[in-house]
Amino acid sequence: MKFYYSEKYVTKPGPVYENAEIKKVFRAYPDIRGSKTLPIPGLTGTVSFCDEKHRYGTGSAFTPQSVCFFGKYLLIASYDGAHILNSVIYICDRHGKYILTMILNNHAHCGGMAYDGTNDYVWVSNGKSVIGISGDEIRRALKVKKKNPGLSAVRFIKYKKQYDTLTQASFVHYYSKLLWVGKFSMKGPDKIYAYKVDLSKPELAVAYCMEAPRYAQGMAFYRKKGDGEGKGTLCLAVSASRGPFPSRLRLYEPEPDDTVTDEQTGCPVILKRKAVKILKLPPQSEQIVMRRGRLYVLFESAAAPFRLSPLYRLTKKLDRLLCMKL
Repeated sequence: MKFYYSEKYVTKPGPVYENAEIKKVFRAYPDIRGSKTLPIPGLTGTVSFCDEKHRYGTGSAFTPQSVCFFGKYLLIASYDGAHILNSVIYICDRHGKYILTMILNNHAHCGGMAYDGTNDYVWVSNGKSVIGISGDEIRRALKVKKKNPGLSAVRFIKYKKQYDTLTQASFVHYYSKLLWVGKFSMKGPDKIYAYKVDLSKPELAVAYCMEAPRYAQGMAFYRKKGDGEGKGTLCLAVSASRGPFPSRLRLYEPEPDDTVTDEQTGCPVILKRKAVKILKLPPQSEQIVMRRGRLYVLFESAAAPFRLSPLYRLTKKLDRLLCMKL
């Protein structure tokens, strides 16, 4: 990990749109009314590193893809839509205030990211694999930033862990001590695999398999409030989106089935069954994460490649993270 100081190349934390524009989005989508928002940093300028030219720079086309919580911090991963600079992870406080940029060592799409509190690792999707950033590295970066306010970014040279996955790691989620990795598919339903993570072993062990709905961009397990006698019903939220069309948030009540096994791995299959509720969201929803009863939904619509595109000219855009109660 290298530390980078600069007043010239920095990440801009400010929003793209005025509050009046955001209110129009809320009026157009009744299902999100009453929700709170947090700013997404870097949409108009992100400090990163160009491997080809071996120098730092600022990109204005960074496109947010995934989100997770790391203790009291909020992490948002983004890739360069111009495909010049390396992908990044923004560190913000839990209120969304931008703190620091972590620069990855590749151009990963970063469609999924999740914090594994058991092993103290943040897992980020990278093609058909996940790369691991240890919690100690992130805490070290934050400690240096606190002592040196002028620190612009930290850059990773290599990762302590990287594991292959059975499918494209389009989205990632951590729940019940398992790493859930699913694939986005435009042709039809695909698969989500749940892996046991043992850092002492060279491979991930498959524990469960599940169907991923068409156009799935993110998933989050949570429990609905019970009657006081149990933990409450297990629920699953899946964000699905495609192009300029409205997104869908599908809510399920999945159940494990010991009689059905996955043909490829032989592991038990969890039946997600039919969605019990479907909410209509603005276009281009990406990854989601649940925290303290609120679902956080990330959008890529305000990134420059989309907000400047004629194809997306009429779509409602969100330059903020949506925090909604289900």
